[in-house]
Amino acid sequence: MVISSNYEEIIPENESVVLLCEEMERLDYSRLNEAYSRDGRKPAVTPKVMFMILVFAYMNNIYSSREIERACRYDIRFMYILQNERVPDHNTISRFRSKRLEGIVEDLFDQLVLRLRDNGELSCENIFIDGTKIEACANRYTFVWRKSVEKNRDRLLIKISALMDSVKDTLNICINENRSKLHMLNMLIKKLDKARKEANIEFVYGRGHRKTDIQKYYESAQEYRSKLLEYTVHLKKMGTRNSYCKTDNDATFMRMKEDHMRNGQLKPAYNVQAGVDSGYVVGIQISQERSDSNTLIPFLTMSERELGFKYKNVVADAGYDSEENLVYLDRNNQEAYIKPATYERSKTKRYQNDIGLAENMYYNSPNDLYICQNDRPLYFDYEKRVKTKSGYIRSTSVYKSETCEGCPYKEKCIKTGNCKKQRNATQQYLYELKTA
Repeated sequence: MVISSNYEEIIPENESVVLLCEEMERLDYSRLNEAYSRDGRKPAVTPKVMFMILVFAYMNNIYSSREIERACRYDIRFMYILQNERVPDHNTISRFRSKRLEGIVEDLFDQLVLRLRDNGELSCENIFIDGTKIEACANRYTFVWRKSVEKNRDRLLIKISALMDSVKDTLNICINENRSKLHMLNMLIKKLDKARKEANIEFVYGRGHRKTDIQKYYESAQEYRSKLLEYTVHLKKMGTRNSYCKTDNDATFMRMKEDHMRNGQLKPAYNVQAGVDSGYVVGIQISQERSDSNTLIPFLTMSERELGFKYKNVVADAGYDSEENLVYLDRNNQEAYIKPATYERSKTKRYQNDIGLAENMYYNSPNDLYICQNDRPLYFDYEKRVKTKSGYIRSTSVYKSETCEGCPYKEKCIKTGNCKKQRNATQQYLYELKTA
């Protein structure tokens, strides 16, 4: 038997691998070729062919580098892509996708999306955005929490100040307090070591030995310096996040839908955002944010920068509802089709019959006051401002009743004190604008 090496005769024209090769051939691989040219070595397999192999393997749910190598040796569809080139081994495949494609695969992805646009496959008007949390391949119990680190650091700073005062009173050693705590500890250790050498004191350890004041202060200073450095490293790795994983520093602890222990345990994960237009994925972004609402603006900014055009209509679920997002879309002349966070709850009878909610009270716009169930006014009290992580300032007006004594509805309205309600005028205006 003789096997023909002319794969065009064996592979049907309507096979997916044929269409893939035709589309991949039209992309610009100059950036990918530059990644190889820096090494000065000729690649075993052409970078363009390696990328085609990887994409086709992923299309067929083959992710292991060893399985991809096996497919290149025995699967005729992969042979069609190789076109008599050498079969790459699993090490070559692994290095290609972990090192060579870093920072380049996004460019190739954007080129393909623009080809879809030029061929009329995309509407370029409507984008549907949703996210999912993917658990990181890391230890679930190696978490570091910002609040815990900051609390322990503050306690340590108090101990350091007490140590400096004690050393000053006992040994008459003064440290410049205008410097950082870490610098103060380093200077203290140097001065204590100098005092030890001048007094010819040998440090002792173990039972039956009595430590001098210099040794006690020296060991305490070293311990505090080590702890302070540890807390500093934790906060640096954490950045603006509230947690991170020791075995995967980029992962943030999030609440997952898949909870095998059924106790609401937080797990190290990433928040993956995807945008879809006409059934095609046109944007992917991996985020460390736990909340979807904080990912919408960065995702749209990235999409506009990479694709070169702006979507007119943005469709997303209630997880993206926030004043900041609605204001951003309104300023950019983009229509927001985002379900309000309270939409499902507002349809229930319990919500509609709750007289304590500001939404169920009458708002007198000319006089800027609420009227409660007992026909008593709630006057404007003060304005509360909250700054988000991105720097946006959200303003909320607080209204308060002068007195709720003798009100027959007090038990149904509030628990204690006088009635107090909040109103976000900006978000309420945008809601009314969309439903008008």
